[in-house]
Amino acid sequence: MTAPITVFDVSINLHLRGLRTVHALLTKASSHPAAATLPSAKFHQDTASLAFHVKSCTNLAASGFALLTGTEEESAVWEEKKTLEELIAQVDKTIAKLEGGGGATKPMSTDLEGIEGKELTVTIPNFMFHLGMVYSVLRSQGVEVGKLDYLMPFMAGVAPGF
Repeated sequence: MTAPITVFDVSINLHLRGLRTVHALLTKASSHPAAATLPSAKFHQDTASLAFHVKSCTNLAASGFALLTGTEEESAVWEEKKTLEELIAQVDKTIAKLEGGGGATKPMSTDLEGIEGKELTVTIPNFMFHLGMVYSVLRSQGVEVGKLDYLMPFMAGVAPGF
């Protein structure tokens, strides 16, 4: 019999897998000839920059972590970084924060009628949107990233063959 899936598993582990994808994409982008200009790059002229989308991913992951663990959100107030190296470091710090959380969580109802449930239902889809935008911005700027660059870090250790 397999262990039941917890809200912590669904939220924190989802954020960790997504942050590992962001890390891998940014690492690949760091060898691109235009790497210095990528943090300010946009998918379209009326959209936010790559740096904003990375900041949003880290802030949303940290906010979800704080929500589930009942901890302060000090790590959920990252400032927008200016270089790929700073963006990667920010992602690394957020991953370390989430990995250091263990399995300890404050009691949380699975009933999504409460304010906590509503916050969680907003955090995850927003995180996934910004994760997709990180990929899209890099791809639009000529960084050679493809489907497997997105999926492999995200699915590592979760699905057979990844």
